[in-house]
Amino acid sequence: MIGSDTALMLLHGIAQKVKFQALQHHAYDKIGEIAAALELSTEELEERLVPDLDLDPQGEMQLDFGSRQFRAGFDEALKPCLRDAQGARLDQLPKPKKTDDAELAAAAVERYKLLKKDARTIAAQRVLRLEQAMCGRRRWTVQAFRDFLAGHPLLRHLVLGRRRGQYRASAWPGRTGLAPRHRQRRRSV
Repeated sequence: MIGSDTALMLLHGIAQKVKFQALQHHAYDKIGEIAAALELSTEELEERLVPDLDLDPQGEMQLDFGSRQFRAGFDEALKPCLRDAQGARLDQLPKPKKTDDAELAAAAVERYKLLKKDARTIAAQRVLRLEQAMCGRRRWTVQAFRDFLAGHPLLRHLVLGRRRGQYRASAWPGRTGLAPRHRQRRRSV
């Protein structure tokens, strides 16, 4: 087996990004073995491998400049959103001022840059996977949906902007699914 979730995420990264096909195939095979040992499909295991990017349960991150604090969050397309301490939306992270703690501000700026970069990479993969899941009418158990999608600090932004459906016990026991949220059109009489 494999030692930790971090090791499994790194193995998954190798399977996704490495240019050497033999190594890539070996990594995919290993992921398949691990999924089988956990009694999961490869797709189910991959859903559990999304990093939380050190976000809080609401899917936000505190950026501390010392004298000023900012909140970084995401919209339903996983585009970063910034707010100041009063909740006003900002277009970009402000430059540090002389009244700010230079070390804290520099660390916050670097943290925000890394957060944006990582979120962009994850968004590209996860938006496509969710679209494929919706088109394929993929179903999750209610618990798996809560734990790995709606309850995930980053992915919650993607799925909470979608309409979910509960399915009758006879058809899909304890399952839920996603559908794009559409506005109802009024018919003219």
